Amino acid sequence: MPSRDLHDKPFDLGTITKLTFYRSYVRAWLQVFLHAEPFRGCPLQFFDCFAGPGEDENGEAGSPLILINELLRERTSLAARAHSVRIFFNDRDGKKIDQLKQRCAERALPWQPTFEALEFADAF
Repeated sequence: MPSRDLHDKPFDLGTITKLTFYRSYVRAWLQVFLHAEPFRGCPLQFFDCFAGPGEDENGEAGSPLILINELLRERTSLAARAHSVRIFFNDRDGKKIDQLKQRCAERALPWQPTFEALEFADAF
């Protein structure tokens, strides 16, 4: 059975809703790790094993760029609390990973994500 490609057309309402929840989740949990003293200086690690190219055909941010944007919003706090950031992006489609690499390269990221094009089981 062929898999559907969520990135070859605009995100539908369900996907936009899911991404809205994801953004809220990332934003809220970053606050926990940024302000809870036991986590000071601990590395923060993020894994997206179905990353895709980072956005849909209309430029709507997908999960990888949502994560990047939220981390950039907190760049000063991350540095002040001595957090290193490790990001792992994977998608089995190498073309999508190449697109995501390009989109990340266009931003001034203080962290270098790791990019892989592996089957999920191998990435996991």
